[in-house]
This record gives sequence, structure tokens and C-alpha cells, in this order.
Amino acid sequence: MRSMHRLGNMVAVMANEQQQFESLISQLMSPDNAIRNQAQAHYGSLDEETKIKFLIQMIKTSGIPEVRQMSAVLLRRIYSSSVDFYDKLAPALQEEMKNDLLQAINTEQLPTIRKKICDAVAELSRSLLDEDGYNHWQELLKFLFECCNSSKSELKESALHIFV
Repeated sequence: MRSMHRLGNMVAVMANEQQQFESLISQLMSPDNAIRNQAQAHYGSLDEETKIKFLIQMIKTSGIPEVRQMSAVLLRRIYSSSVDFYDKLAPALQEEMKNDLLQAINTEQLPTIRKKICDAVAELSRSLLDEDGYNHWQELLKFLFECCNSSKSELKESALHIFV
């Protein structure tokens, strides 16, 4: 009984954290400079692992299209601006991140947001290339092949966008 109560509390805390992060992303897009500057300071104080976890969660679950789109843009920025972010992540988070991004391409209904997710995937893929040009994200190659052979034109477009 006690462990069920503790689990319920953990779920409530996680949901609250997600709501707070969603609000933070919305504030980053605020036309009010004071609100935006405060949100930027708060966002900047978070470590990369926390940012990555919550940004991916927002891409997957936010009901606000602008939040999903901004989350994908911010995720791509982390991937493009940090050299060793990937190595700092726990292996389980590395796999979850890659799987969730590919799933998000499949499930996102809005083309503009799907394109931003593809941009993030392409940037992550670039960061996983070694000096010899070997890509250490084998699931991506399989995913791209499946997209190219899909009957859904949006998946074909997504694969081409990631390639380019």
C-alpha cells in the first residue's frame, strides 16, 4: 500500500514538472521581454540532460503545437552546439531519446513540426558520426529505409529532409 502511494506521488510530481516545463517553453515564446528574459535565464540554468528529457517529452505529449515546435528547435540547438552532450547521457536515455524522436516523426500530424523534429534527428545523426564517417545510429538507417518505402508521402518527405 505504501509503495503504491509513493508511486502515485512520483507520477504527480512528474506531471507537475512537465506542466512547469511546458509553461517555461511557452514563456520562452512570450512577446513580453521581461517574461521571456526570465524564462531564458531559468532555461539556461537547467543541465543538458534535464533539458533533453523534458524537450523530448514536450515533443511527444504537449497539446500545444507551438510548444512541440519550439521544443524540437531547442533540442536541435543542443545537438548542434554541444560537442559531447551525447556521451554525458546515460545509455538508457541515449536509446530512449533516439527511439522517441523516430516515433515522434511517425506520430506528428503537423508538417511544420514534423520537419523541425526531422531537423533535430538530422543534427543528432551528424553528432553520432565518427571520424571515419561511420554512423553509430543503426536504427536511423532502418527507419529511413522504411520511410522511403512507406505509402505515406509525409514519411517519404521526412526521410528526404533528414538525408538533406
